[in-house]
Amino acid sequence: MSKVKEAEVSLSKDQEFTEKYFNSNKELHTNFEEFRGNYKISTGSKIFDLAVDGGLQSGLVRFVGPTEGGKTSEALEIQANYLETLENSKGIFVLAEGRLSDKMKERCRSTFVYHPKDWVDGTVLVFECNIYETVFDWLRELVTKHSDKTRYCVIIDSMDGLLPEAALKKSTSDAAKIAAGAVMTGDFLRRTNGYMAKRGHLCIMMGQVRAEIKGQYEAKDKNKLGGASGGNAAVHYPDWVFEFQRPRPTEKILPKGAGEGELTLAKKPIGQLAKVKIWKSTNETSMIVIQYPVKFGRVGKSSVWVEREIVDLLLQWGFFEKKGSWFSSSEELTDSLKLDEPIKLQGIESIYDLLEKDSELTDKLNDFCDKNILNV
Repeated sequence: MSKVKEAEVSLSKDQEFTEKYFNSNKELHTNFEEFRGNYKISTGSKIFDLAVDGGLQSGLVRFVGPTEGGKTSEALEIQANYLETLENSKGIFVLAEGRLSDKMKERCRSTFVYHPKDWVDGTVLVFECNIYETVFDWLRELVTKHSDKTRYCVIIDSMDGLLPEAALKKSTSDAAKIAAGAVMTGDFLRRTNGYMAKRGHLCIMMGQVRAEIKGQYEAKDKNKLGGASGGNAAVHYPDWVFEFQRPRPTEKILPKGAGEGELTLAKKPIGQLAKVKIWKSTNETSMIVIQYPVKFGRVGKSSVWVEREIVDLLLQWGFFEKKGSWFSSSEELTDSLKLDEPIKLQGIESIYDLLEKDSELTDKLNDFCDKNILNV
């Protein structure tokens, strides 16, 4: 039998010309590349995941906010989940402010290295540099020309810590060029944004929220998002912009029996409610504020206080019912867990304690939340 040749597709003139043109300029576009960003990386928080449709995808994400708002710990949580979720993946941590302490690294699930020879899949390379040109030129070359099949999760901590190389040569009395940072950030984002998303990389750019400086020549930009530093490009190119707000004293989680009143060493907080405002989103959640519990001092596991978060979600969605000071599992939840009788406890702290002690029950409730609330 003779082999039947497949019929050749006849191209129109514009198709033929465009195909030849695209082929002759492959290095300048990503049309012919496989999209490798079809994934969702958990934030570590079910409440946070619920707000971002189950997790973050490839591209650019902006974290802004004051110190102690939880930006760095959340960025490291996402990076650890990225490395655990994706094969052929590596992490990058641009250390521009010197805040990656030994204690923070011990608590994180990631392995940090400082030399390229140690940078293998599943590890995070720490780049100790605060020079715009050095950082951005390396990242641009890496993601556009040398990434091959490797996918990177990049954390830049922070954009405010970077400065132009020329600024090093200025004396302290010389004023640095005001727009240099914003201009270079915009240039970097314009050059790499398409490659980040298409090739499956995730870049988390962190920065402070700067107060508006009003003066005679104030730019009347009513479209600026959250007062984020870094210029308009830093909020235009990212898919998501999150503002981490510093928790108030009432949002600190105190030891059991600590009571109320002013914080003291005797009742040092054991956690807090991380508070995040979504300034820019891809799913119409902009301007929404979320809160999720964080436990201080956890080593080798998520800082998100999953046990408390599960209880809070079940209460919010009516799977735990409250009558007076008593809490009980709903009929649907009781049947799903195949319990002979409902869970019934007095006081919310009693439910928290139960999940802290019973890891098997926590896992079951965790799965229930995934299926019935997050739909995953």
